[in-house]
Amino acid sequence: MSDSGPRLRRRARVIAFLCPVVVLLLCSPVVVYDVAVYWRALSLIRILKTIEVEKTTGQEAVRIAKQFGGSASISERVVTKTTSAVSWRDVPLSTCVAGDCELTFHVDPGLLGFKSLRNLWLDHAGFRHWVPANYMGGHMEIKRGIVYELQAELGSIDEEVQHCARLHVYGEESLLTPWNRTPWRVRKVEAHVTGGPGRKTSEIRVEAWSSVPRDRILRMFDFNARCLWLGVHCSRCQILPRACEEYNHGDWYEFVMPEEALAKFRQAVNNLKLGSQEDLYDKLGNSDGFDTGRKLRDLARDRLPFDFPDGTIFGSSCPGGLTFYVKKWRLEWGAPEGPGDKSVTFLMGKDRRLQRIESRVEGIPSRP
Repeated sequence: MSDSGPRLRRRARVIAFLCPVVVLLLCSPVVVYDVAVYWRALSLIRILKTIEVEKTTGQEAVRIAKQFGGSASISERVVTKTTSAVSWRDVPLSTCVAGDCELTFHVDPGLLGFKSLRNLWLDHAGFRHWVPANYMGGHMEIKRGIVYELQAELGSIDEEVQHCARLHVYGEESLLTPWNRTPWRVRKVEAHVTGGPGRKTSEIRVEAWSSVPRDRILRMFDFNARCLWLGVHCSRCQILPRACEEYNHGDWYEFVMPEEALAKFRQAVNNLKLGSQEDLYDKLGNSDGFDTGRKLRDLARDRLPFDFPDGTIFGSSCPGGLTFYVKKWRLEWGAPEGPGDKSVTFLMGKDRRLQRIESRVEGIPSRP
């Protein structure tokens, strides 16, 4: 019994020594992963900031893609008697040097066991409750050996929601999507998704044209690389904080009607007669968000009817009214009014006769 005390103390010292070692061994893969993915992300962000849409060559884009485990593909439209669909086919990276292709790359370090961990993330929402699935990657579209579109994305997926931030820079030859027909915008997206690990998405998205001042675009590359660490969960505004700051407090306006068109808009509105039946769309303009073939330069034309972007014309049935914006802070539905928003509202009677004009535009008086 006299030796039991020293033995217990020695055993306690051994256990006390081994515990930190065991914890260190268990944690070391996480530390190695975090360090690897963090520095790869910083490197990717730094390199993407050097890409200039419509200037950077396909050869340089391929070099970047190789550095980050990239792959290349081309799209093909398959048309049958009853269907029309687009499919993608993998091609060698060399295709992008002088031709057309799409490059995709990511910051995954490719460490041993990471593929199994990714499968757990994708297949088991309960696992994402404890270990959020974080990712970062990029995409470039190459046309005739020149980069014509750049995308960077960082995401954090929990058991229900895919939180992400995206930055898109488009070239002049890119076709505009229905929701992007202005040279610069930041928008918040909330939507349900199918086919992915999350049931819905919460996204902050920056979209810019290559003609936007480069310093403004570069400021948006402030992705938070710490959001890629294992076990870390980030909201969209934690991922790309400067974009959220720009969305909430930026003094830029998504849409300002060109002065030449605005002068004709003033003249047309002032020539409208109260009590008359007017088709305002025919006289002033319309917004057709499904015409994806229109280019950014179409917004600068000076003729009426004007091609208004989505989110600048609002209608109401009770009382009957139609509001045209010539200057608008944010174009998405439900966005708050900007301090300098300018619009004209036309109020109609039951017989669609013009009864009143309420104006917040200089040179257009309200009537009666």
